[in-house]
Amino acid sequence: MLLLNEMARQRVRPSELARKLGTSPQDVNRLTTLRHATKIDGIDAALQVLGKRLDIRAV
Repeated sequence: MLLLNEMARQRVRPSELARKLGTSPQDVNRLTTLRHATKIDGIDAALQVLGKRLDIRAV
C-alpha cells in the first residue's frame, strides 16, 4: 500500500517505475498487487527509486 500511495503522490506510472528499476511493467504490477505475495526487497528497491527509504522496526 505504501508503494502505491507513493507512486500516486509522485504521479509515477508502473511503466515509468519499471524503466527506472530495469524491469518489466508486469513485475511492477506484481509489486503493487495487494493479493500477490511480494518479497520485501522488491518493494524496498521500488521505494528507493522513488527517493524513499523503507525502515522496518520491531519494538
